Amino acid sequence: MICSNCNAQVESHQKFCSNCGTALPIEDKQDTEVVPVEIVTDNKQDIVESVAKKFPKIIPMNKKTIKIVVALCILSVLIFAGFKMTQPMGPEEVAAQFLKDMKDGDYAAAYELLECVDNKLLTKEKFIESMKAGEKKGANITDYLLEESALYNKIYEQGNSKKQASTVIAEDNTSKQIETQSKTYDVTIVREDKNNFSTFLGVKNVSQTNREKWKVVLEELYGEFTLNTPYITDDMTVSINGEPELSAKDFLYSMDTENNTLKFDVFAYYSFNITIKGKDIKPVTVSFDASKSRPDQKIDKYEVSDVLKEETEKVVTAFNRADIEATKKRSMAPYDPYVLKDSSSWGKLEQKIDNLIFFNAKNSTTLDKIEFASVNLVGENILEIKAVETWSGKRINLSDGRVIDEIKADVHTQYYKLKKQDNGNWMIVGGW
Repeated sequence: MICSNCNAQVESHQKFCSNCGTALPIEDKQDTEVVPVEIVTDNKQDIVESVAKKFPKIIPMNKKTIKIVVALCILSVLIFAGFKMTQPMGPEEVAAQFLKDMKDGDYAAAYELLECVDNKLLTKEKFIESMKAGEKKGANITDYLLEESALYNKIYEQGNSKKQASTVIAEDNTSKQIETQSKTYDVTIVREDKNNFSTFLGVKNVSQTNREKWKVVLEELYGEFTLNTPYITDDMTVSINGEPELSAKDFLYSMDTENNTLKFDVFAYYSFNITIKGKDIKPVTVSFDASKSRPDQKIDKYEVSDVLKEETEKVVTAFNRADIEATKKRSMAPYDPYVLKDSSSWGKLEQKIDNLIFFNAKNSTTLDKIEFASVNLVGENILEIKAVETWSGKRINLSDGRVIDEIKADVHTQYYKLKKQDNGNWMIVGGW
C-alpha cells in the first residue's frame, strides 16, 4: 500500500504510516457479489423501506437482509392463501354457493355441488337442459333468502338408527367410525314468473374420511315418475330420447318385478321419451314432461315381435283344426299339443265333448276364415290373441242322422290366452 502523504511503501496490515505517522484508510474486505431476490410486487422500494422501518433493532438492515425478509413474508402469505383455498366449504357456504350459482344461471357449477347420484337421467347435461327449460317457463331464481333451520339440524338418521355411522375400511383393514351429518336450511325462492315459494334445502356430509365434504340434497329438483308395465324382464332395454340403449337397471330408481313398475327420478322441467325394447316385443314409447303434474304412466300391453306373432298365430290356427277333429270324433286327444291340461280352456273343452257324447251327437264344421286382429303380451310369457273367425257347420244326431242345428258363415270374435311353457312351446290356457 502507498501512503497518500509521503508516498512511502507500507504493509497492508498497518494502520499508520511508519515513515510519517499518517493514518491509513481501512480496506473493505467484502468482495462477495450480492444476488438480488426477485420480489413480485408493484412497488419494491415501498416494501423495502417498510420492512426497514419495522425491524430496525431486531436485525441489521442492509439491502440483502431486507430483500430476504420481504421474500419470506411474501412466501408465507402465498402458503397461507393456498392452505385456505384447499379447505372444504362448510355446510352453509355450500348451500349459499349453490343458490348463487342457480341465480347466476351457472348450472354446471351448481350441479357439482349436488350429491352424486348413480342415475343416467340425472346427469350434468340433463340438469343444465332441465334448468334452461325452466328459464323459458319463468321458473329461474331471481332472488333468495337462506336461513338456518334449527329444527332439522341433527345427526343424519338412516334406517332405524338414531345416530347412524358409516364404516370405512382403511388400507390396513382397520375400521373407522365416521358420523354422517346433515343440515337443513329454510329457503325463500323468488322466481321470475312471480310464483315464489318457501322450501328447505338440505346439505349432507358425503365424505367417508375425517375431512368434511358437503353436498346439496334438494328434493324439489327431482320428480319421481312411475311407469306401470304388463311385465318386466332382465333382457329389456331402455332408450331415452334416442340415446344408446341402456339396461333398465342402469338408470332406474327402482324396478319392482312383482308389481311390474319402473320408478325413476328426473330433474324438474325435463321432457323426454322413454322407449322400451325387448326380445319378444315391438318397441313402445312413453312421453314424460316433468314440468307438469301428471298421474303415473301406464302401458296396457306390449305388441309382440313379428317372429313371435307368426309363431303364436300358428298355434291358434292349429288348435282350430284340432277342434274340428275333436268335435267330430268326440275325443280330447286332438287338443293335447295345443291346450294346457288343468287350465280353464281344457275344462271348457271337456264339457263340450261330454255334451256331444251325452246327446249322442257330433259336429261337422269348417273354419271358413280367420283374421288376427292383435297379438299382445300382457305378462311375462303370457299373451292374448284376438281373432275374427268365420265358421260354417252342422250338429248331427248320430241315432238318426238328423241335423240338430246348422250355421252358415257365422262371424264372431274369439280371444285366446297363451302361456309359454318351459320347453319353449306356447299353449292355450284360456279364452272367451
